[in-house]
Amino acid sequence: MPTGWKLDFVNRTALLARLFPIWRDVVADHVTRDAEADDDAPLPPEVNAMIIGQADDGHGLQAMVVAIEGSTRRSDGGTYHITWSLDRAAGREA
Repeated sequence: MPTGWKLDFVNRTALLARLFPIWRDVVADHVTRDAEADDDAPLPPEVNAMIIGQADDGHGLQAMVVAIEGSTRRSDGGTYHITWSLDRAAGREA
């Protein structure tokens, strides 16, 4: 069960107004902290987060790179990011 941070409505709405989704299916709702956390893992603490970059693979997946407390590196080796938009019709998943 993944753990992470959910974007609140106000921040999500403001970010979507500034950072246009490229693909038809908009996600833009959370940052994953640990993709394989135990079911009983505690929720992560409140943190400072900043979108510092963007990636589009050109094949149906767009993500925003996020720095959490100044780092983009997750403890599981991944990169903090928000799946921004994707094309589910092309088989893309968050």
